[in-house]
Amino acid sequence: MYKSIAFFVNSLLLFAIVNGQVNLIDTQFISKHLHALAHDSMMGRRPGTIGETRTVSYLSKAFGDVGLTPAFNNSYLQPVPLLHASSAGSVRFTNNNQQFAVDDSMIIIRTETNGQIDLKNAPLVFVGYGITAPEFDWDDYKAMNLSGKIAVVLEMEPDGMLPLVFGKQGSLSYHWTPPVKTQTAMEHGAAGVILLTAGKIISPNQKRWRQLDFTTRAGNNNAVLFIQLSLAGSEMVTQASNTSLDKLKKVAGDRHFIPQPLAAGANITVKTKTSPFMSYNMVGFIEGSDNMLKNECVVYSTHWDGYGIGPARLGDSIYNAAADNAGGIAEMLNIAKAISKMATKPKRSMVFVASTAEESGLLGANAYAMRPLFPTDKTIMAIGMDVFSPWGKAVALENSGYGYTSADTILQLIAFKYNLPYGVPSGRSVFSSSDQYAFARKGIPAIFTGIESQSFTLSASKVDSLQKITPAHSPFDEIRPEWDLRSAATEARILYEFGIAMANSARPPEWIVPVTFKTH
Repeated sequence: MYKSIAFFVNSLLLFAIVNGQVNLIDTQFISKHLHALAHDSMMGRRPGTIGETRTVSYLSKAFGDVGLTPAFNNSYLQPVPLLHASSAGSVRFTNNNQQFAVDDSMIIIRTETNGQIDLKNAPLVFVGYGITAPEFDWDDYKAMNLSGKIAVVLEMEPDGMLPLVFGKQGSLSYHWTPPVKTQTAMEHGAAGVILLTAGKIISPNQKRWRQLDFTTRAGNNNAVLFIQLSLAGSEMVTQASNTSLDKLKKVAGDRHFIPQPLAAGANITVKTKTSPFMSYNMVGFIEGSDNMLKNECVVYSTHWDGYGIGPARLGDSIYNAAADNAGGIAEMLNIAKAISKMATKPKRSMVFVASTAEESGLLGANAYAMRPLFPTDKTIMAIGMDVFSPWGKAVALENSGYGYTSADTILQLIAFKYNLPYGVPSGRSVFSSSDQYAFARKGIPAIFTGIESQSFTLSASKVDSLQKITPAHSPFDEIRPEWDLRSAATEARILYEFGIAMANSARPPEWIVPVTFKTH
């Protein structure tokens, strides 16, 4: 049986192996671009800063060097208008003439309205998880108009909302994200959203980034106020309303849930300063070799942005964003180089997108998906790339979108070729948390797959400890001397072969999950 599978694999990937340039994918190339992008001189690659200017300049040259054709009038730059919004304020809850102030450490406030917002005794209405999802037959609002009221919502999404094929794999739809919940509340007339969470604390870093973040929405008076509360703040609201988080979660888990007014009201004062700026996606392509199919494409997408310069931790204030996501960009550049060097190019065109502001909610990827180089109905597959696993020995190929598309068959075969098990990630799926989801929401089949690696020389516990002291979104996401980029090269080779297989496939991949992705 294994011999027949191996024959099938070799036959299926013959084009990639014989005519391809998989040997051009190597650790030296990845290391070169990884070190350049994660260097202190890039200042953490924050959009709208000198770090962006340097990053865009570097990537423009790198895209040219690897043989990519500029996507826009002889330029790789796709403008993405962004708005910097900085919010601060106070929240007090009232009940029976008593006031309960929310401590500043328990709260995150966001709005795009430039100026001051004052809400006095605003009624609170509990709307479950705050989700309206016709594709899942789920509506927490039940068409209720919340004009002048605050929507109180739970974090994440209910276990019973998704079809079994999603829930079994622990994945989430895009409805769980705070921006989508805020947009949904606005569509139902709400003046604001209060998100109840089970997080015991809101870290100073999380608070700073969220309250000094970006959006693609222009400042206007229709923007909805978003307030996230810690566990202590959430309990304050529920106690003031004579209920509890557990009780609210219980009633909200039923699709027949009806919105219910809460006994408490809210007095909210918020001041926001906004300033617009222009950021950029970097987009290049390789034209397909087939006269008919070259008008279709496969897209590789990964983000170049990081968190820039922030509060110093142990004397370090540069958030270098090495694993997340200089590594992903380095891998994508290596894939582009290998494809551009093929004697016979793939039948369909190959598009490479290095997106901006992914860390702020896939803003760059969403902007590209709204204005793509190739129409969405001609984009047959989106390949998401993000945090890589740089410990040397590839031990598994994991796909956060496992079971979602017919492309699983090809990925399974490629994984077999590399002697790797293939399947669901060991942790909760993060399919909705990276660039490919912007394409999925447009109906384009998408994958988000990557290598799980172990060290050839270090114990699992040692690798574990190193990962804990070098978390993403911190100044400690830096290149480590213990890293071994052989696993990164393996990941790039797999995604290279997969992209070519998709570009040359007789039949484009299809969604196989019972869900319609809809743009909100």
